[in-house]
This record gives sequence, C-alpha cells and structure tokens, in this order.
Amino acid sequence: MKTLIFIVLTVALALVLYFKKRSVALWTADPMGDCQIEETKFEEDDFFINYSVYTHKKNPSNKSLLVLPPTGGKNIIDEGYALSLCRAGFKVYILEDWKNIKEYELAYSIHQTYQTKTQKAFGKIIELMDSEKIGVLGTSAGGINFAVTLGTEKIAKKVAAYFTIVSGMPLCKVIANSDEKGLKGIRDERFEKTDIANMKDYEQNICDAVDWEIPKVLPEGTAYGAIVSTNDVTVSTRFQLEMVENYKPIILIKSEFNHFNTVVLSYFFHKAKVVEFFKGRL
Repeated sequence: MKTLIFIVLTVALALVLYFKKRSVALWTADPMGDCQIEETKFEEDDFFINYSVYTHKKNPSNKSLLVLPPTGGKNIIDEGYALSLCRAGFKVYILEDWKNIKEYELAYSIHQTYQTKTQKAFGKIIELMDSEKIGVLGTSAGGINFAVTLGTEKIAKKVAAYFTIVSGMPLCKVIANSDEKGLKGIRDERFEKTDIANMKDYEQNICDAVDWEIPKVLPEGTAYGAIVSTNDVTVSTRFQLEMVENYKPIILIKSEFNHFNTVVLSYFFHKAKVVEFFKGRL
C-alpha cells in the first residue's frame, strides 16, 4: 500500500511541476464547458486586487465561495478546486494578487505591513462578492491569513463555512518558525545581522511587531473543516493542531506527508470531501 501511495505521489508531483511551467494551466480550459471564467482587477489609488470569478453557464448561483491560495499565488490546484465547486453549484472567486510590496526585509514591520494589506484585500473581495453568506477555502497562508479576518465582526458574520488545508495558529509564531523559503531566508539573515539570542526572542520580536491576531474562537454559526499534516515544518504541525483544538472541525483529515505533498495529495484524494463540506452548508 505504501508503495502504491509513493508511486501516486511521484506521478502527482511530476504533473504539478510539469504544468506549473506551462503558460496554460491544466484545468484552465474547462473541458466540460460548464463554467465561465472571468479574470478581473479592482484598482483604487495605489491599492489593487486581481481575482478570477467562476460562474456556471447554465445554472448561475448566488452561493458564493472564496478560494485563497498559498504563498506564491494562484496555482493549478486552486483552479481545480474552483472548477469543481463551480460545477457543484457555487459562484467561486479566487483572490490572486494584492500585495505589491517586498515581503521579506530585515525590518520586522514588514510583517505588519503585509498583513494590513492582506486584510484590506480580503475585505474588498468579500465586498465585491456581495453575498450575505459565503464559504472560504484557504490553503496554507491563505487559510492562516483568513483566520485573522475572522476577527473582523462585519466579515466574520458572513462566513457560514470555512475549510483550511495545512493552516495553523497563532499568526506570529507560524511566521517565526516556518521553513517557507522567504521566511526562512529572512530569519537566517536576521540571526546573522542582528542581535538575536534564540528562537524565543525571535518569536517575541515578530509578535511585538504584528498587531493582527487570529481569534481563538470561531464566529457563532461558522462550520469548520480541516486537512492537517502530521509531518510539517512549513506550517508546524503543532500550530495546525492548535487551530484544530480551538476551532473543533466537523471534518478532520490527517496526512502523514509533508506540507507540499499534503497540499497536492489532498486535491487528488479529498477534493470530493471538500466540495461536499461546502454543499451542505451554503
């Protein structure tokens, strides 16, 4: 069985890496022709968001769902979820880009700047969705950052269903401990160039710099589901389990693979469960 899983994993990763290099993503051209995909941009002064909207051609829906990609932006897996959810009867939005800042620099204030821009972008896309109730699917940083948004009452009361894949809490400790390439690189540089004694002090520096926090309790009436990795150092497993402990998921799927592999395999093996989770709650 483990050999079979390894073979499937290898093939899946090869497909992702192959299509990631191509200009046309694997699922962009909807082979069933069910969904219309519109890429658009909102601009206001120096603020912008790029996003895609997936609408069913024959049966347009007012049931809205937001897909939030991991660090690095929209990828073929996000597009695959969006198409499946669109075919299942949702109007799906993918938030693609909004940052326009250098995400990694020595000053700890960059984390506050990044999160402030992120929260503004999330608020705007939800405003544009113009729905009383929404669902949110967030992978890695997408799920982590939206958990921060749940602390905004005006937005939180709209979220009927929330599903995360390899996301965790608390925010500042996830940032401090991640082995994500950019975060690890700036951590190593800070240890080399500034007076930091240990990881505890480093965590505290980031926590002091970031005012944004993830609430420890979900909004009343919000259904939660999660996929966690039990072998993760990008979003440490202990932080994923802390989110699970606080949010009490209705559906919980555990993976023995690492961060990236869990993201990929979750799409191939658990996509139907994710779709069903939202179908029953919006």
